[in-house]
Amino acid sequence: MYFQPWDWVIATVVPEDELLEAKRQVADQGRRSVLLLAGVGGVTALLMAGLALVLARAITRPLGQVVGALETVAAGDLRQRVNLKDHR
Repeated sequence: MYFQPWDWVIATVVPEDELLEAKRQVADQGRRSVLLLAGVGGVTALLMAGLALVLARAITRPLGQVVGALETVAAGDLRQRVNLKDHR
């Protein structure tokens, strides 16, 4: 770099292995970050799938009871009752 007030040229010398070490550390940190994000994403996906399964069962169980009662009524048994108040 040229320093005009004193008419100097300023240069620095850095060993190449120091620069490469910094590059390696940055690359290693990047890999760790990707692995951490992939792990967190995987755990989140599993938790969301479990929650979706629980919610789906909570919705379909009462519907299954109603369908079963309707099939029994269609077969001629008109005494069927379904209590859906317990499923809130």
